Amino acid sequence: MDNIQLGIFEVLLLAVLIWGLKGSKRREFHEDAFSLGITKGIQGFCAAGIMLHHMAQTITNYGNVNKGIINYMNDIGVFFVGIFFFCSGYGLYTSLMKKPDYLKGFFRKRLPSILVPFYVGNTIFVLTAMLFGARFKTGELISFLTGWVLLNSQLWYIVEIFILYVVFYLLFRWKKGRLSYILMGVFVVVLMSVSLLLGHDYKTISGGAWLKGEWWYNGIFLFFIGITFARYYDTLIKHIKKFYPVWLIVSLAGSGVFYALTEHMLKTKGYWMERAGYPGYLEKVQTLSCQVPMILFMVIAFFLITMKVQFGNKVLDFLGKISLELYIIHNLFIINLRNQIRIENDFLFILSVYVMAISMAVLLYAFDQKIIALFHGRKVDGR
Repeated sequence: MDNIQLGIFEVLLLAVLIWGLKGSKRREFHEDAFSLGITKGIQGFCAAGIMLHHMAQTITNYGNVNKGIINYMNDIGVFFVGIFFFCSGYGLYTSLMKKPDYLKGFFRKRLPSILVPFYVGNTIFVLTAMLFGARFKTGELISFLTGWVLLNSQLWYIVEIFILYVVFYLLFRWKKGRLSYILMGVFVVVLMSVSLLLGHDYKTISGGAWLKGEWWYNGIFLFFIGITFARYYDTLIKHIKKFYPVWLIVSLAGSGVFYALTEHMLKTKGYWMERAGYPGYLEKVQTLSCQVPMILFMVIAFFLITMKVQFGNKVLDFLGKISLELYIIHNLFIINLRNQIRIENDFLFILSVYVMAISMAVLLYAFDQKIIALFHGRKVDGR
């Protein structure tokens, strides 16, 4: 019965997405499906989904303990991350094309919006660990506070987005043409390859060394897909509208097929076959070759659905507003409510993490905005 109750959170997550949805008439589409307002709300949904994914990993010991339907959340986190990467790439390139002098003052305008929340959340995480008795050597403390090594390894996404933003600026500041676009794609593939070759971090106490771990590279290609979609938006949208049923059927079928293949690979091959003298590269490439297409098909299918069924409501708007802070801070409560406060009841644990993380994210958002405003030289009026 307890395991069945955990499924309530998946139902609630879905309810948050579909509440107030707006369908479209036959042969008509929502023209604002990729607008900032809609995609921001979707990212809020994804932040809540990533939280449930991480909590599912905690209570099922990464799928090794059967807790019922909640176990399906263990391997679906890459879908939510894929949407984040896609929206980031799409948003950057769309802004580049539509806003004059977008890259002028880019670092001052864009980077504080991710670095301020990162360092505020990271500092809170480190100080909380010390409050609960963690002791660090001077070098470790400096590494954790600067983010050179992540005590909260879930902050990897912020680091990688920072890297992608910087490279995007350097390439497209030089020239906005085809070569910069191709070089951006090459860089993403190179970054994926380097991360795969580096393996996992077994040396630091948190396993948070940069680029070490499959989470650094299995979803990042969607950033380039987002750029590609923005670059060829008019052509792609026209083709999608003309052959919408075909696009939808292929993307849904591809999602199912590659999900099954990915699950098989994760169980029989996976990213953790490395051992002394054997890096496990073959198994990693085999698993990645199934997981990347899975994420790609899933993200395409999801956004195809948003073209016909628009997701938007006050809850999504609220979550979208605090999505970055929510992503950054939620692991603080997952770790400490489970390991320090020791909430053993899974239902109460998940509920407590959601309530406390959302409450903290609201406070952090307000604080972060004040700091970001100083960099932007303006009054606080939203990110």
